[in-house]
Amino acid sequence: MGFDRDKIVDALRVSGNNHDMAFEWLLSRWLTDDDLRRGLDPEGSVYKAIMSNPVVLIGLNSPKVLYAFLHMLENPNCANHWLNDPDTAPLLNQIFQIYHLEKYSLQIRPGLNS
Repeated sequence: MGFDRDKIVDALRVSGNNHDMAFEWLLSRWLTDDDLRRGLDPEGSVYKAIMSNPVVLIGLNSPKVLYAFLHMLENPNCANHWLNDPDTAPLLNQIFQIYHLEKYSLQIRPGLNS
């Protein structure tokens, strides 16, 4: 899902080698507080890449996906449940993949907006 190897090793160490707990630990730390307050810039390449993806656009029309997002906002520890759900996992994984690919390409091509 785009996490650095060192962060994965740290997460496994912190969680006592429990994969589900390590995944939750990684997810809870992949955005800073500033990122959460600021959100994605609608003019940025990350937002544009996510919102132009057909899988994302179709998936966002699902009431179950909306419920999953709301549930994760209320209780971030439930993310693993939705990432294993056959109806929501493809969309969530697609968003994560796009996000990390765009962030990586921004690191390679500095100066572009995020």
